[in-house]
Amino acid sequence: PLFISILTSLTVFCLLSLTLIITIIQKRLKDMALRESEEKFRTLFEQAAVGVGQVDSRGKVLKVNKKYADILGYSQEEIEGMDFSLLWHPDDAVEISEMIKKLMSGESNNSSTEKRARNKKGRDVWMMLNISVLKFSKEMFFVPIVQDITENKKLQEHLVRSEKLSAVGQLAAGVAHEFNNVLMIMKGNIQLATMNGASQENLQELSELMNRQVNRGKEIVSKIMSFSRPKPLKRETHLLKDIVNEAISLQVEQMRFENIAPQIDIPSDLAVCVDRDQYHQVLVNMILNSRHAIFPKGSGSIKIYTENKEDGVNLCIKDDGIGMDEETKSMIFTPFFTTKGATQSNAFNIRGTGLGLSVCESIVKS
Repeated sequence: PLFISILTSLTVFCLLSLTLIITIIQKRLKDMALRESEEKFRTLFEQAAVGVGQVDSRGKVLKVNKKYADILGYSQEEIEGMDFSLLWHPDDAVEISEMIKKLMSGESNNSSTEKRARNKKGRDVWMMLNISVLKFSKEMFFVPIVQDITENKKLQEHLVRSEKLSAVGQLAAGVAHEFNNVLMIMKGNIQLATMNGASQENLQELSELMNRQVNRGKEIVSKIMSFSRPKPLKRETHLLKDIVNEAISLQVEQMRFENIAPQIDIPSDLAVCVDRDQYHQVLVNMILNSRHAIFPKGSGSIKIYTENKEDGVNLCIKDDGIGMDEETKSMIFTPFFTTKGATQSNAFNIRGTGLGLSVCESIVKS
């Protein structure tokens, strides 16, 4: 019995020792795997091709990778500990704060936007920003992932500018015709003024008429200059009907010549929050396309009206032109795709770059 007891005790001891050894080995393997995983994460974090950070629920930056710091011209140590909102342009920081509030309330798990950051030298840097929320126990963190898109923005602005100048070229015939009318009226009145026997009263009337024509010519030039001049992106509240009327006014002479009747059905008090200049450019391009689609020339109509939606309003442009087949519809936002040709060999006798609707889509999305 004593021998059996000793043998049993030794067996139990060996089993316990073996279990302990296995447990220790498993723990060490897990620790090694955890350290390896953490090392891989740190490597991925630090060497990521995009900027990655970690921000606490109070908006304090806890950590950023080297790419994030490089984009803004800081060292990692300088950014860590800063208020996250101070890294952004004051006009955009408010919207970013609203994004974070929605993330905190659980309305969404992540959010993406294009915003301007401020680098160490105080210059604007356009960023593609994606913010995700992470929860550990009772703590909440935000993970901003940023990508510098400043050069893309410059290229986009250049493209928008180029297409705007292209539209000015297409408007030139109508503007020249309208300006020619001004000059002909002025020339006729100058001839009348130089005739013998013109009374003082007639001269006064001629002077007033000349002054009106000069102001009309000045307004024509002002419209074209205002449309073609580059301006910074700025969203403000405007009456929609005013913007539409401006876009129509740049083409009113061509419409008159082509016997196209514009029909505007927009409430006079309907206001929208947009960048007036860019919205104007979209409308000018759309109306140009509608005019070109009305073929053969001689009659037609372009109707511009609104449809109310729960979260805004749709602006609709409808013409009685020749329309598009399904294949053309599928390609209209593809850069350089055009049905107008580049050498005026088409039925419309109109040149096209194939960038107009691509630019319009880009503006509408932004």
